[in-house]
Amino acid sequence: MMHGSTQPGWSPVLGPSLGSGLLHRVATYCFLLLIVALPWSIAPMSVTVALVAASTVPIWLMTRDRALVSTPITWGGVAWIGALGLSAAFAIDPTASAARLTKGLFPALVPLAAWHARTLESGKRALVALLASSAVAWLVGLGGYLLAGATYPARARGPSGHYMTFAGQLELIAILQRRG
Repeated sequence: MMHGSTQPGWSPVLGPSLGSGLLHRVATYCFLLLIVALPWSIAPMSVTVALVAASTVPIWLMTRDRALVSTPITWGGVAWIGALGLSAAFAIDPTASAARLTKGLFPALVPLAAWHARTLESGKRALVALLASSAVAWLVGLGGYLLAGATYPARARGPSGHYMTFAGQLELIAILQRRG
């Protein structure tokens, strides 16, 4: 069967959709925006995570089978948020500690990504978007380093603003390129 613009559930940009309807397309676009934002700074990542969650949760709630995507970090993530909750409950300043409980949601990004990339095509599309965005971020970091003189104490800070964070992001992307 050929994919074409007349085929239902097909988009020239997204290819076969994971579901039908406007909300599925919005969730898919928001997920791709999140993937593109990952090698950059915290603000775009936070905004796109909120967009992905806001567009994906209603889809999940509307499905008959509400099984969560299980990943190798699921139980570790549950334990981590439990430990954060206990830590906040017994902290010297529980109110201030409670404000940091949202960090416990980081492991939830893994099943969210697994849900959005559950087909080979959607996974490849996400990987290509991540690698392309990372290449641009790398060029920005390299350009900044060269403009700063490319000698010690200059560091390639990249879009994240700190050289260690930027190095960690590039390291994770390099691992994906090797494994992908």
